[in-house]
Amino acid sequence: MRRYVILAVFVIVLAMLVLRSQPGASVSAAPLGASFTPTATSTASATGTKTPTPTTTATVTTTPTKATTPTKTVTPTKTSTPTQMPTIGIHLPFMAHQPTLTPTNTATPTQTALPTITPTPSATQPPATITTGHLSGQIYWRDQNPDGSPKQQYYTNLEWIFYWYWFHNDSGSSIEPYEIAGVNVVWPDGVRNAFHGSWGGAPDYVAANCYGPNGSTLDWPMHLRCAGDIGSGQSIDHIGNSSNIPVDTPGQYTLQFSVCQSNSVNACMNGGEWHNLGSPITMVAVQPPSEIHAVPATPTGPVCQLVWLDAHHANLNCAPYKPAKGRPGGAP
Repeated sequence: MRRYVILAVFVIVLAMLVLRSQPGASVSAAPLGASFTPTATSTASATGTKTPTPTTTATVTTTPTKATTPTKTVTPTKTSTPTQMPTIGIHLPFMAHQPTLTPTNTATPTQTALPTITPTPSATQPPATITTGHLSGQIYWRDQNPDGSPKQQYYTNLEWIFYWYWFHNDSGSSIEPYEIAGVNVVWPDGVRNAFHGSWGGAPDYVAANCYGPNGSTLDWPMHLRCAGDIGSGQSIDHIGNSSNIPVDTPGQYTLQFSVCQSNSVNACMNGGEWHNLGSPITMVAVQPPSEIHAVPATPTGPVCQLVWLDAHHANLNCAPYKPAKGRPGGAP
């Protein structure tokens, strides 16, 4: 319809141009023929040079040819810019691609990986299978000599004497509890002894075929842990200064790693189930050089003594520190 309207307008414009051009048709034809110059010369010779100017006004009437500028009204053909309507067609397919993107977002079912996290509590797979007596373990000195060998000589009343300790659940199917873990220390005289607790206040559990007492927690309510190697499962502690074991006598000290597998501290102190793990290790204490004045420090914490009742049961007797004979295991 728009095309017909444009054509109608165009025809009307042409008709108007034709109607205007009819009164001066003989005059507008003059510029195109050679007869125009004779008329100009004839009038010039008769009337003078000033008279040709009126005749030139006839050429002014040719300016209506400039009225053909309405041909510029053809610019309405530029109203065919509605051809820009296809740009809408461009937007539509672009919009159509967006729905194809949304299904890709539904590919986020990668969250289904969450169920793979939930099986970790299944590490408590045998929650009812709890046994005792399947732990093995060991302690060893932390510090080393310049040649890489374990440092086994320390100054009395002066140094912190560090050691590593670890244990392993040798059972292939059950979990093992541990309530207290520590070392029983025997003085150079072979009689005086005391127990230093390194781990307590549990019970904690170590999973089958796993190391402890540290490790990844498999079950928080049970404190069930598992470490895959000694380095991940071991823990560190010390005797000597700032502990309840005063290294105050020169000579050789013996340390034995022991663990109580009863279900409470009270049970461990009263005929609880105790097991010695690994072999004893020794260290030697010597007097510090004369230029170092080491003053004996009061032991930190209670002094405890592990009294064995049989191969796997013992009492743990603890009391506040008292000097000399009042100390458990001391001379009467």
